[in-house]
Amino acid sequence: MVTTLSEAEVAALLGLSPKRLRVRRQLGDAPAHVRVGRRAVYLSSDVEAWLLARRVSYEGAATVPDSASRKRGRPRGSITRRQRGEG
Repeated sequence: MVTTLSEAEVAALLGLSPKRLRVRRQLGDAPAHVRVGRRAVYLSSDVEAWLLARRVSYEGAATVPDSASRKRGRPRGSITRRQRGEG
């Protein structure tokens, strides 16, 4: 027998509101779902597979590229155009 989960159950499992789960589903960032009439239901095996695919392994944490670890924005201590009187 196939075990199905409702939208509210999956949202609670993922720590999301049902509305946020719908948005993520539209963006393609949610577990696979099945349409039953107007409702979306989720197979428990699909939810489990989706979670396992996003599991983070800390063994490879040292191999993160430099570009991913850099902060955005101007370097600390740099002077802005406004401070220089240019803006």
